[in-house]
Amino acid sequence: MGIEIKALRNRSSAAILFPLLLIVLALIGAGACGDGNDGDSGTGFGSIALWVVWDTHPQWPDDSIIKGIAGAGVESIAATVTADDIATPIASITDTTPGLAGTGTVDGVPVGDNRTLTLQGLDTSDTVTWQSASMSLDITAGQTTDAGTVVMEMVTDSTVDPFNPASPWVAALPKPTAVVRSAISAVDGIIYLSAAPDDQPGVLVEAYDVSGNSWTTKADMPTPRTLHASAATGGIVYVFGGSTTSNEAAADMDGYDPGTDTWSSFARIPTQTDEPASASVGGKILVIGGGGPLSTVQIYDPVTDSWGTGANMPTARLEACSVAIDGIVYVFGGVFFATGPSSDVVEAYDPAIDIWKVKAAMPRPRSEHGCAAVGSGLTS
Repeated sequence: MGIEIKALRNRSSAAILFPLLLIVLALIGAGACGDGNDGDSGTGFGSIALWVVWDTHPQWPDDSIIKGIAGAGVESIAATVTADDIATPIASITDTTPGLAGTGTVDGVPVGDNRTLTLQGLDTSDTVTWQSASMSLDITAGQTTDAGTVVMEMVTDSTVDPFNPASPWVAALPKPTAVVRSAISAVDGIIYLSAAPDDQPGVLVEAYDVSGNSWTTKADMPTPRTLHASAATGGIVYVFGGSTTSNEAAADMDGYDPGTDTWSSFARIPTQTDEPASASVGGKILVIGGGGPLSTVQIYDPVTDSWGTGANMPTARLEACSVAIDGIVYVFGGVFFATGPSSDVVEAYDPAIDIWKVKAAMPRPRSEHGCAAVGSGLTS
């Protein structure tokens, strides 16, 4: 009988507990559904926490995010949060020092899913000079959502104001071959471009006739190169530096004669270098800095086919550009090491007295760029 009663009691407990279990499960399910709906149509506000960094060298995406490096020209940061159900975009950010890497918080963000966050760096005239990619976040009432690291990238100039507004830009005939890592020099109104079709050393030479708006393929370079430089004097285009097919810095210097479409070899450069700056002044070729980085100034004299040296550049760098005007060589920007941030440094060299002077910094850091002289002015 005791066993029978026990069995009855067990059955009675199960009969009572089973409905209770169903009720509990129902309540849990209702609660879960309620939580899920809060993200879509709940009320209240939350915040977004983030860490801002500035990508100062986008050419090197794996190594270029330098925390603590200022975003050049940034005076303020604007945060914008948008969504289909947000009538007015949220535009506020706190705790972030403009132009510097650091933490930031966006407050007062309405609860909901798929809130789109975008940051913009503004200069003194409130022009957007840096911007982040947009990211989608879910916001919970009274909670702070961690957006992680927000990478700011410099906004590329979409237009360039010509020095003479009366002479608008015109489209030139596209190049026959797409190239990378090119070097350019001009002789008698013809622009000569030596380059590689890809990141490997190449021998391609093409010439552009400005007045005729036409391209012509010329004799190949005798030495395959990439990351090289060129300059012209005395009607000859000299090509030097760079890396060869064996991935070594090229010591050979080659010269191209447009009149005969032929190449000749000249005295080897004393200090091998790649990505140097170069210029022609006073009938001589100057090869400045380059990989390492170097601060060397190597001077080639075509009359004697020999090399000499000038005073070292104050700031060693590579990936800079240079141009000569009125006998002075100006060197703009570059980087201080291969994966470093771009520089705004400008220095000028007077070969007549072998002296360098520091000039006003560029408004924006640049590297792997071009520069040219127009009248008595410079543009980079």
